Amino acid sequence: MLKKAFFICVVPVALAFSFCSKSSDTASSSSRIMGALHNQFSVFNFAPLIKNISENFIYKNYVELEAKVNSLKTLTNELPDSCGGDNAKLVAIQDAWKSAFSALKIIEIVQIGPSGSYTTIDSWPANYVVNPPDTAKIETIIVGTETISETALSAKLDNEIGFPAIEYLLFDNGSGLTQATNICNSLTGRRKLYLQEAVKLLSTRITRVTLNWNPAFSGNFTTVLQTAGANNEFYKSEKEVVDTLIKQIVSIVEKVKDDKVGYPSGFSVDSGGVIRSTNVEAKYANLSMKAIRDNLNGLYAFYVGNDGPGISDYVRY
Repeated sequence: MLKKAFFICVVPVALAFSFCSKSSDTASSSSRIMGALHNQFSVFNFAPLIKNISENFIYKNYVELEAKVNSLKTLTNELPDSCGGDNAKLVAIQDAWKSAFSALKIIEIVQIGPSGSYTTIDSWPANYVVNPPDTAKIETIIVGTETISETALSAKLDNEIGFPAIEYLLFDNGSGLTQATNICNSLTGRRKLYLQEAVKLLSTRITRVTLNWNPAFSGNFTTVLQTAGANNEFYKSEKEVVDTLIKQIVSIVEKVKDDKVGYPSGFSVDSGGVIRSTNVEAKYANLSMKAIRDNLNGLYAFYVGNDGPGISDYVRY
């Protein structure tokens, strides 16, 4: 899809310059063609595209993510010590985490505006080499005496909180055992408290990001994107907004190619040819391949517009 889009966009321009080089009057031919291209692209109506992506993709997906994380919080808050002897309670929380994580990977393509704080929610993409979470620090806090609260955890490093840390606590008992009974038996006292407070912090941060994308909220970034112009603090033209959105596509493609596939398989430059099969995303929940598929599904919906005008419409134009 991306190769086709690139081909459609670039080939006419390449042919135009090829034509210029064969003209007896290169300068005037070039000027005429560049003028024609400018006129062609300058009359494209970006407004529906920007409105649809900002509201029907970005904000809509954050609303879904927020709802799923809130469900995760409710289940976690209600979890009794050692799951109350009922492993099904843990499985339900694990499933809620998986559902929220899937929603996150779809919206991961967006890391601008309020979403620029993405690493405070999910540290893995920015720290794939050290393969978060930092389990040693998490375990040190659990066996220590410092306060475990949402406020206290908010001051911790990204790889001690967020989706990866919560995944670790839900899918590993701290000693490498992954059976539900073993994990349930470990979820008491400060370990369970760490889980609950980490989920609360995650919920608070995602709610804040969602609010800042809400078109009805004062000062929201959705409106910032839709009101590009001379008086806009961030974007002086709608074309600049669309260029920024396209950069989000490039960014996520590079992350998937180099960090999520290339590094663990030994094919990326950073890998040095060394296979690191454990340096994969969501390794405790065993969802690394699904995370990539969710990324690509998000990429596709973002590109085609998610039931409305998208970047593909601009490319097609």
